[in-house]
Amino acid sequence: MGGAKSGLNLDPRDPGYEQKWKFFVQMVKDSGILYEDGGVFGGFGYDVGCKPPLNALWTIEQLGSGRSMTGKPTEYGGTDYDKRGIAGFGVAVAARTLLDVQTGTAEGKSYAVQGVGAMGGAVLRYFAEFGGILKAMSDPKYGGTWIFDAKPSKKLLEDPSAENVAMEARKVSDDVSGALYADVDVVFPCALEDAITLDNYNQIKAPFIVEGANNPTTDDAHQALYKDGTFVVPDIIANPGGIIAAYVEMTSGVEDKAAEAFALSEDRIAQNVIQLISLVKEYDVSPDLVADYITYKNIFKEGA
Repeated sequence: MGGAKSGLNLDPRDPGYEQKWKFFVQMVKDSGILYEDGGVFGGFGYDVGCKPPLNALWTIEQLGSGRSMTGKPTEYGGTDYDKRGIAGFGVAVAARTLLDVQTGTAEGKSYAVQGVGAMGGAVLRYFAEFGGILKAMSDPKYGGTWIFDAKPSKKLLEDPSAENVAMEARKVSDDVSGALYADVDVVFPCALEDAITLDNYNQIKAPFIVEGANNPTTDDAHQALYKDGTFVVPDIIANPGGIIAAYVEMTSGVEDKAAEAFALSEDRIAQNVIQLISLVKEYDVSPDLVADYITYKNIFKEGA
C-alpha cells in the first residue's frame, strides 16, 4: 500500500468536477492497469480536493464495482475513512502515546492544530477525547489564527465550522499557519508540506510535534528541531491510518471494516511510536531518520 500516485489538477469547485473525475476514472479503467482489491497498481482513494462520498460513488458507477476504490461508504463494503477520520484518529493516538511515554499522560495537555480539513478536523476531535485541551487553530477558511480562552465545546470539536469557531474563540492573527507557534504542549501540522522550515522552526514553542500532513517539516528543519530538544513524530509513523484503512478495506472479510481499521491503526501506530522513542533515546538520532529506519526494516523484513 502507498507508493507513487497519479491524480488530477482539478479544483473541487469546478462546475465540471464530476464529469472530469468520471473521465479520469474511465481513462484508468481503459488503460488496463487497474486491478480489483489493489493488485500491483493499487486503486482509487481520497486526497486533497476530493468530495467524500461523491468520488467513491462516481467511481463505483464508472467501474461497476467498489473493489478498486477505498474510503467508500460502509454500505458499499468500505471504511468511510475520510468521514470517520481514521487517519486523524491515528495521529491522535501517536500524540497520546508520545505524551504518555515522555510526560506520563496526555490528559490535560494543550494542543494546537494547523490546517483543519479532513485530517485536522479528526485530530481536533480525537485528541480531545484522549484528554487534550484545544488552545489554538489556524486555517485559511478561518482567515487566520484563533485561540481559545476556555475549553471548546463538544459541538465545536465535532463541527469546527467558521461560524462555531467565531462564537467560541478569538482571532489573534491573519497568519493561516499561526497555530504552529502557539504556546502549547503539542502542535499538529495538518495542512500541506514544508510548513516547518529553517526559516520558522525557531518560532515553535511546543516541545512536541506530531505530523498529520505529509512531509510538513523539511529535512534540515527536522535536524534543527531535534538539536533544540523538540521531539517530532514524523508523518510516516503518525499518519498511516488512511493506508491502514485502505489495506483493511481491500483485504479484510469482516463485516465491520471500519472497526477493524480503527483497532489496527491504534495498535500499529502506538507500537511504532514506542519503538521510535526507544531508538531515538538509545542512539541519539533524530526521529525522522529513526522513522526511515523503522520503515525500511519493516519493508525488507516483510520481503525476506
